[in-house]
Amino acid sequence: MRKINASTRWGIWRVILRLTMGFYWLYFSSQKWFSIEWVRPLLTEAAQTHPLSTMRVLLTEFVIPNWKIITETQTVLEAIIGILLLIGFLTKATGVLSALVSFELLTIFMGSLDAPVIVGFYVLSAMTGLTLAASDAGRIFGLDGFLSARSQNR
Repeated sequence: MRKINASTRWGIWRVILRLTMGFYWLYFSSQKWFSIEWVRPLLTEAAQTHPLSTMRVLLTEFVIPNWKIITETQTVLEAIIGILLLIGFLTKATGVLSALVSFELLTIFMGSLDAPVIVGFYVLSAMTGLTLAASDAGRIFGLDGFLSARSQNR
């Protein structure tokens, strides 16, 4: 049996991580494709229980009155992140965007999260996005790699 070298293992891991995060973002986006009505009570609770007074004001004065357009934008953004990760296109930028969206969700729902494991979930998601951005995961079985190879051949 042939042994796989460390470089190949790291490449396989990057592809698996990129695809997993792509499906992760598509899954969370798909939760809002047919109905977003369940989001408003979550935002209302987040506004009431947030530990930072500035965030309570921001949620109450801006987010909740505009919750529908913000939720629809968030849904589209999550779908775009998922699709770009799945096809391996603009992976570095998408990884950073993934981390920013994860931190945004953590910041919004910080006060309504009872379990530390939920906070860890958002932090882990953000760290995974940054790992994808740093690892150049789109160059392996992705459009980033295809376009890079094609531009080098010219």
